[in-house]
Amino acid sequence: MTKSPTSAEQESENETIFSSTFSTLSDDAKMLPMDSMTIVRQLATSSVLVIAPVALTLLLVIISVHIQCILNYCPHIPIDELIPVFSKTDTHDFNANAANALKNTGVLLSYIIVATFFLLALIYFRLYKILVAFGVFLVIMLCTMKSLIYWHNLLFFLDFAIDNFTIGILVWNLVVTGLIIFFILKSPLLVQQIYLIYISLLVSNFIITLLSPSTAWVLLIFLIVWDMIAVLTPCGPLNLMLKLIRKRQKMNEKVYVPPVLIYSTMIFDYVSIFNEQSAQRISPTTTVTSPKLAEKRYQTKHRPNLGLGDFIFYSLLMGQVRQAYTLVTVCFAGLSILAGLIGTLAILAWSRRPLPALPISLSIAIIVVIISGSFTEPFALYLNSNLIFI
Repeated sequence: MTKSPTSAEQESENETIFSSTFSTLSDDAKMLPMDSMTIVRQLATSSVLVIAPVALTLLLVIISVHIQCILNYCPHIPIDELIPVFSKTDTHDFNANAANALKNTGVLLSYIIVATFFLLALIYFRLYKILVAFGVFLVIMLCTMKSLIYWHNLLFFLDFAIDNFTIGILVWNLVVTGLIIFFILKSPLLVQQIYLIYISLLVSNFIITLLSPSTAWVLLIFLIVWDMIAVLTPCGPLNLMLKLIRKRQKMNEKVYVPPVLIYSTMIFDYVSIFNEQSAQRISPTTTVTSPKLAEKRYQTKHRPNLGLGDFIFYSLLMGQVRQAYTLVTVCFAGLSILAGLIGTLAILAWSRRPLPALPISLSIAIIVVIISGSFTEPFALYLNSNLIFI
């Protein structure tokens, strides 16, 4: 089921939806006049392409967490026994909660760091077959075990009876289709986007049920710091990965990174790397004389892309907010994440350098949740208790 990159166009289609950074300027981009209108147009296009899938994922996660909150009171679905790795219930002891949160965060953050450096090592030593094998294993695991748990809970909530044979057929189709679109054939971009949203929903749903609230909030805070270190520092693994791929691109060497294996949490476009390889095959005398044509080509090649980690950790925040607060705070948190994404895209359009996707969005959302939980929630509770409607 392995697939080697056969052309720059095929790799461009495969890598469009699952990368995690923006690339630097290409030759087409350097020809563009960096006026305010160009930046505004790029920001508008990027915002639409990024906000739509993120908003859809957050909405699905909110619905999923709402179903879980209902099923937690149902004795027929022992959710606590499905994931016994971490303690899911916080105690009333603040010191115990803090110690447990720091311990669990250390374990999870260590796994993320090791996985990121492991991915960097595989790319450095050109072990692309291992990357593909691990990607196949990940798709099979998520589309079988996690899908069964998720759909079992959903169908139970909807009180919809279905036999095991039909569920087996559905899961089989999910697995086969996922393997085909990611590793075998070039598939439509929309199908890949739908699958990545579905995978991010499964992973975030698993993490939300796995972690206690204190662990989840501490993990989100530490992820902000780790994201900036991994992307912005010279020795950051994601920064080193980008430099390595660019270096090999200059040597006309193709680098294949299966999109389903990107666990990073920054905004980056690997498409430019493969597009620049094809551009080098063009005659040196070929030039672009029209700035509008250059701008159109640049906007087509350099569309903003979010990694799976971005969707997962945004969803983790929304899941924790939905479990602890009302829909008012949930809406504030979702709008804060989208506003942070727009701010990141604005900075990116101006600076045109790799930027992390999590820090701005998560920082704004956490601050807004704290403010809303401290003021809006008590005010809404007071109005409801006194039957005051505004």
